[in-house]
Amino acid sequence: MFLLILLFTFSCNNGGSSGGGGSSSSGGGSSWPSGDYNYLNTHNASYNSGIIVRWQTPILVNTNGISGAEDSFRQWGLPFTFVTYNPSEGITVTIGDPGAGICGKTFSSYYRSNGRMVSANIIIRSDLQHCVNTITHEACHAIGFFDHTSDGGLMDTAGGNGQITTPVRNMISLLYSLPVGTDITPMLSAKIPSLIPRLEYKKIPDGGGIVTRVIE
Repeated sequence: MFLLILLFTFSCNNGGSSGGGGSSSSGGGSSWPSGDYNYLNTHNASYNSGIIVRWQTPILVNTNGISGAEDSFRQWGLPFTFVTYNPSEGITVTIGDPGAGICGKTFSSYYRSNGRMVSANIIIRSDLQHCVNTITHEACHAIGFFDHTSDGGLMDTAGGNGQITTPVRNMISLLYSLPVGTDITPMLSAKIPSLIPRLEYKKIPDGGGIVTRVIE
């Protein structure tokens, strides 16, 4: 099985990371939900050739009893199920050393053929007094936000003002309103002059190599 590892760097010195809206992953659709598909492509699908990358829900999460971690995930409004073991398919949060000057780091793996996420490991510093909202920020990476913003909000490289901005929240909501395996390229403005209200989703069969991304 082909394994591709890409490295991204997120440095959180004074700002952070922590957790929005979801639906089940079953079934295709005949109409597209409204939303900013170009934004979704920029921060998610472009990393997988136009196919969205998301979890099947509910998403299993083990926070290892870290204080406030479950509430950080709940900020994203997705159907999380919190467990006390490390799920083979799910998200695990641990305290450790993500690297010098780094508040948190997320390793996310998914099938490149259909974008189904299979694992995510979040490592956060034990000393977080200078790393506000770190878990919320890293949780967003773990559910499918694969880079950073520059709008002054939570998903900036250093956590900005710690607030979840409307474009980020709307992107997560749109991502989880689409079935696993959806190719959104027909909805991108660069591909078509205007959005067509009724299109068939292109769903990619399960299988294929696993891609692992590291976001600091």
